[in-house]
Amino acid sequence: MILDNPFKRIHRCKRLPFFYDGRTDDYVLDSDYISSPERHSIVRSLSMLIKDLQTVLDFIEPDDENLTVYSHRLYELFLRASTEFESNCKGILLANAYHKARGKMTIHDYRMLNEIMKLSDYQVQLNFWNSNKSISPLSEWAVGDIITWYKSYNSVKHNRYENFNLANLNNVIYAIASVVCIVYAQLGDYMLPNRLESVCDNDGRKHCGYMGFGIISPSFEEDEYNIMHKKKYDVRQYFK
Repeated sequence: MILDNPFKRIHRCKRLPFFYDGRTDDYVLDSDYISSPERHSIVRSLSMLIKDLQTVLDFIEPDDENLTVYSHRLYELFLRASTEFESNCKGILLANAYHKARGKMTIHDYRMLNEIMKLSDYQVQLNFWNSNKSISPLSEWAVGDIITWYKSYNSVKHNRYENFNLANLNNVIYAIASVVCIVYAQLGDYMLPNRLESVCDNDGRKHCGYMGFGIISPSFEEDEYNIMHKKKYDVRQYFK
């Protein structure tokens, strides 16, 4: 999709030559893009989710054989990660003058972000896993509205007794990885404690690490970069 206008809370950092001394995404620090308190809040919330996952993994070995393990602690993490994902999606849509109220949005509305943020193209490497594991937690958005882990979240949220097994390690990993993607898609390297952890490959895809999660973001065409200094925010045409 070719973009003619910059978007709020939608990050696209142009790849620069290695000799260029500067950045093309300082707009992330602009209060018109996202307020400083909200920027720090979504990073802090994600950090707490990952820290709590790390605590759980002190008792559950991060191995494929344990993906179906479920518990009350994993249930709690699953709900928190899923609602954090929802909150980020709603925040992005509302920042861009989306026509629905926050309480009326569903997964069908959230998927509209995929066309302009390429969320289905994100890959996440689990650097803490026992094997070389890589997932694409939002890849199903490339073909439809349904995301398996999100469907499981709704099922266990509405009937924990019957669907408690869905609050398993696999779904928790996918939910938290999705939050990693949606936060990075808003803030780029500004979500990282040390922005030097990020590098670009020859295809323009960014590689970076965040608390045990490796992020490989999609590449964009030359005319798809978000140039926030133009201060044109009328993007409602993309959210009809």
